[in-house]
Amino acid sequence: MDDKIQHGRWTVKPGFRVERLDYKYEDFSSGANRADDLTVWAAGSTFDYKISNEMNAFYGVNRGFSVPGPSGATKTGDDKIGEETSVGHEVGFRYNRSQETGFNMELIGFWTDLDNMVIPDSTGGAGSDEGETRNIGEVRTRGIEFQLGYDPSVKGKWGFQNPYYFTATYTNAEFMSDVGSTDEGAYENIFTGATKGKEVPNIPQIQFALGTAFIFNKF
Repeated sequence: MDDKIQHGRWTVKPGFRVERLDYKYEDFSSGANRADDLTVWAAGSTFDYKISNEMNAFYGVNRGFSVPGPSGATKTGDDKIGEETSVGHEVGFRYNRSQETGFNMELIGFWTDLDNMVIPDSTGGAGSDEGETRNIGEVRTRGIEFQLGYDPSVKGKWGFQNPYYFTATYTNAEFMSDVGSTDEGAYENIFTGATKGKEVPNIPQIQFALGTAFIFNKF
């Protein structure tokens, strides 16, 4: 469910979503047969302020989720795997004259807090439940992104479009809790042993992208 509300220079777009999952897990080798259900929800809203015909500022906040697999979700007690939740924020500025000059740009700051993060066990682990997902704790990401676009065909009045784009992103992601191991290493994952304040691996701090496209009337 979502909506769009406009008043003067303001535009607000709230949204809400609920999902119910019915789990059933059956392991023929061990005889395990379990069932459970899980209800999860996501919500968010963006607030956009029109500074002029070409410029606008915006802020958005969104709550999301990632669900565990059937094996972990149907367990009980401390072994039960819960859903991952996240709250993300972004604030930014857009300048768009793509129709008149072919130029547009965007600057965005973002930060996200993840709780109960869901990560799969490492392939080849020693545990009997190899391949299951696990909750590993809290992670926080922060960063800034810059986007620039230009289409020379707009001013040149070409018979086709030729947009170019450039993006640069800086991301800082760190653990906000320790990532331990249980059952003497039976359930290892790629983050096992990480401690609070350490950077999350496999997330590049700086990324660049440059590209172009050719767009014709029928192609």
